[in-house]
Parts: sequence; structure tokens; C-alpha cells
Amino acid sequence: MTLRVVEISDGLEGLPGHEPRPEGVAAAGSHSSDVVHVSATTRLG
Repeated sequence: MTLRVVEISDGLEGLPGHEPRPEGVAAAGSHSSDVVHVSATTRLG
């Protein structure tokens, strides 16, 4: 069995060099978003 975990969250304001998203760019996953997905896949068993 393979397990894949994906994390999508906001809260990047505390990172050095962070700039607020431009007007018209949403946080929702779409072509006009700035969301970063972090994921990992592992084989179980």
C-alpha cells in the first residue's frame, strides 16, 4: 500500500522576505493562486 500526504496551508507571513499576495491572486488552489503544496509518498508494509 502507498500513502501520500499533502499539506496546504497559509501563514507564510512570518517567513523572511515574505510579501503579501498581489490584488486578484487568491489563496485557493487555482491557476491564479500562490499556494504551495508540500507532499511526501511512502510505501507501507
